[in-house]
Amino acid sequence: MNLSAEDILNDEFLLYNKLNHQRSLQAITDLLKDKIRQVFSYIAANREKNNALIDKAIEYIAQNIGFELNLETVANYLFLNPEYFSRLFKKQTGINFIDYVTKLKIVKAQEYLKDGRYKAAEVSKLVGYSDIKYFTRLFKKNAGMTPGNYKDFYANQSH
Repeated sequence: MNLSAEDILNDEFLLYNKLNHQRSLQAITDLLKDKIRQVFSYIAANREKNNALIDKAIEYIAQNIGFELNLETVANYLFLNPEYFSRLFKKQTGINFIDYVTKLKIVKAQEYLKDGRYKAAEVSKLVGYSDIKYFTRLFKKNAGMTPGNYKDFYANQSH
């Protein structure tokens, strides 16, 4: 097949050759320490890159909270595969994408309702939900009461 050890082992072969040509145990130790530092530097740089991507995703979500947001839209914005983005988002934030977006939308809805100027149907649209029934279910599940009750509760607090 005309394959050499270099073709099959690539970087491992180069490392083997470098190790094999060292004259002392100290030289081998120094070479391995250098390789380990390179690996850790790569991991740290990759972690920083991932943190920057998730920061960019969170900023995009916050700026577009009034629209329907889904995993594919945000992943496409970042030029990432949706499945990869989903795993990365969960790993970096500790919460899955949909739960994060829902919680953020509910918090924003609570702000609008506390303001008192908006009806629940208006708030639903302001936070990107076109179906008021679905919004009401989500809101009650997350806030413990319906949007109308939440608005009334805070209206009574200010009097």
